Amino acid sequence: MKAMGHEHAMLHAPPPKDLDYSTMKMTANDAFNVMYKSVGGHIRINRIHSWELTIKDAAGQAVNDAEVTVVGDMPEHGHGLPTQPEITKIGAGGLYRVDGIKFTMPGWWVVTISVMADGVHDSVSFNLNIL
Repeated sequence: MKAMGHEHAMLHAPPPKDLDYSTMKMTANDAFNVMYKSVGGHIRINRIHSWELTIKDAAGQAVNDAEVTVVGDMPEHGHGLPTQPEITKIGAGGLYRVDGIKFTMPGWWVVTISVMADGVHDSVSFNLNIL
């Protein structure tokens, strides 16, 4: 009989030594430039917090009417965020607010932000080391 529960022993792997912890990156296909910052300072474990995103197109112009999604994953343990972050446009300048981010464990997390604007879909992943 197979044990039930949270089994992920085979998924443990240390993060690569050369991880990029940048808070601003171009999306995978260079369609958008995305920057995040935590609202309220330091990101803490087991606390709901918010981010502000700034999204610009490849020419540096603000992207004000995008559909944005945020997904978090912990590669070492094979699970994601226990929450479903909600994104709200907060004004001109390509600014968006992400509410409901909660990291449940210390370690390496990957947050992927997907952007759809003017018929173009692209995404970017950010590495975080949550202590």
